[in-house]
Amino acid sequence: MARAEAPEAGPDPTAAVHAATLEVPPGIVAQSLGEWSRAWLTRIRSGDSGVLPVILALLIITIVFQAISPNHVFLSAGNLVNLFQQSAYFMVLAMGEIFVILLGEIDLSIAYTGGVGAAVTVQLVQPATTKWPWWAAVIAGLLVCAVIGALQGSLITRLRLSSLIVTLAGLGTPNKPHPLQTAYVEEEVPQCAYCINGWIMTAAAFLRDKKKPTDAEIREALTGLKCRCGTHMAILRAVKRAAAMMG
Repeated sequence: MARAEAPEAGPDPTAAVHAATLEVPPGIVAQSLGEWSRAWLTRIRSGDSGVLPVILALLIITIVFQAISPNHVFLSAGNLVNLFQQSAYFMVLAMGEIFVILLGEIDLSIAYTGGVGAAVTVQLVQPATTKWPWWAAVIAGLLVCAVIGALQGSLITRLRLSSLIVTLAGLGTPNKPHPLQTAYVEEEVPQCAYCINGWIMTAAAFLRDKKKPTDAEIREALTGLKCRCGTHMAILRAVKRAAAMMG
């Protein structure tokens, strides 16, 4: 008698989710400073130095400047205060642009917005014009920035006008992911996710202009990108799947 064969089990739709969960860096889920420190040391030993080279470079620069400065005044209190005063503008602009671009998916017009707010503030405190108190001028400048930001945000969110810089966070939503994001999950591409931003955003820009690419065209478009986890073939399959989904 012929034996009935058990039907093959279909692919587990939660496999990619479980795999992604297992790849969460230990430093993110650390519950104490000790756990975070051990995770950080493990990451350093594995070759992922992070910002450590930048810190070491700043330390070397500080030591050299302290050694060559007249009377070794580089690390004096007066000089440090002077350095912070001179760099405060650049620090604020850098932090603002980083947070706005990475978290808010707003384009580089933040520089224009900040410039307009600063110009309004300066004009309001001038003795030759309105001579406002400094705190009132600052509030007015912030309100001008808020109005411009609200207008721009409404144009992007309500009228669906594209911003100049689209980040991975703004590429899709949890309820309606971008075809590339869906394809990445279906092909089980994500591993450590260290390079995933560059791969997906490069592929998204490519598929926006090329609707039905060949394998050779996909490889050419992604030339120069590297995946240290070795998922290049899975990435190629995901891009092809996304291209098919996008028609």
